[in-house]
Amino acid sequence: MAWINVPFQLLTLENAENVMPLVEGRLNGFPLRLVVDTGASHTCLDKASLKCMAPSALSRKKKQALDTETLKDTVMGVGGRRLSHTVCILPSLHIGELALHDYMVIAVRLHNVNKMLHWIGHPPIDGLLGCDVLQAYGAILDFSTGCLRFSVADSCGQEVSDEEEVSCRQEVLNGQDVPNG
Repeated sequence: MAWINVPFQLLTLENAENVMPLVEGRLNGFPLRLVVDTGASHTCLDKASLKCMAPSALSRKKKQALDTETLKDTVMGVGGRRLSHTVCILPSLHIGELALHDYMVIAVRLHNVNKMLHWIGHPPIDGLLGCDVLQAYGAILDFSTGCLRFSVADSCGQEVSDEEEVSCRQEVLNGQDVPNG
């Protein structure tokens, strides 16, 4: 088994105990900022970000690619609030070096989340990396190394080396803003 290691930063909110892991990704060559959200059943991207990065994903007919059960799924927010959403199929979504092709995501409005982040001095996020991806790839969120690890099939059956594991280490930003990059 091989691993893809994706460094994450801790986005500190009100205090050092209130943090969210943040990974970088790419969609159609555009950089993405995604919060790793183990409470989200599906990966969600902001509708405004999708309009800029993948406008065709919002306008495509999804019925031909999805069964009717998927289309009827309800997306619930914190507190059981129903969220308005659109199902999108993205031709290519990258989280670090993990490439997801023809991947289904939920497009939601993250305006209020980004408004709160702006209010406390952070740049906006583009989405939530949900349990659909985390579970599919046996993800390990390692706070001691600042690394999100994805298990991927490797025809050679190679394990990750200690050197690769060390290269994923980074300093976790405690009490500091995450850079705008």
